Amino acid sequence: MSEYISQRILVAIYLRLSKEDIDSGENESQSIQNQKSMLMEYARKNNWIIYELYCDEDYSGAYSGSENTRPGFNKMIADAEAGKFNVVLCKSQSRFSRNMEVIEKYIHGRFLEWGIRFVSLIDNADTEVKGNKKARQINSLINEWYLEDLSENIRAVFRDKMRKGEYLASFAPYGYKKDSQNKNHLVINPETAE
Repeated sequence: MSEYISQRILVAIYLRLSKEDIDSGENESQSIQNQKSMLMEYARKNNWIIYELYCDEDYSGAYSGSENTRPGFNKMIADAEAGKFNVVLCKSQSRFSRNMEVIEKYIHGRFLEWGIRFVSLIDNADTEVKGNKKARQINSLINEWYLEDLSENIRAVFRDKMRKGEYLASFAPYGYKKDSQNKNHLVINPETAE
């Protein structure tokens, strides 16, 4: 019996969806549900026991001076350090992080020290596969560049809208409302204007 227990593979499933991708109006986005279904099925097919699902919905994978901004991620890292599971499973490496420093620190550093395998399905990242490290590093670089490009593109769109005098905030100030024909235009709200 003890031999069976020592051979069990306990998997931590990490799910993340950033603010930019989130579906509005739902308790759990369709993307998170899809990630969960895909990863649970993969774990089941590999006879892995799911230790826990760690989820960060509405959190960016970008580095903001500290990776400690995602509560699900932080709990997973603490449990990994405590040796509570053997594998971290993600949909893609970018769901884990879009930052090379975080990838290097955990996937190529601490996880190896702690005896934890990292697997992501979409981009075939697997720390158990010899020669896979360079591909993971290239992916992390591309993911980081993608985030930088996305950020610059969004700033360019906002600059253009500001130049045109379009309203950009989420909510209209008191006494105004957003034009039903153009959300970037304000009209006077006759009920609250006074």
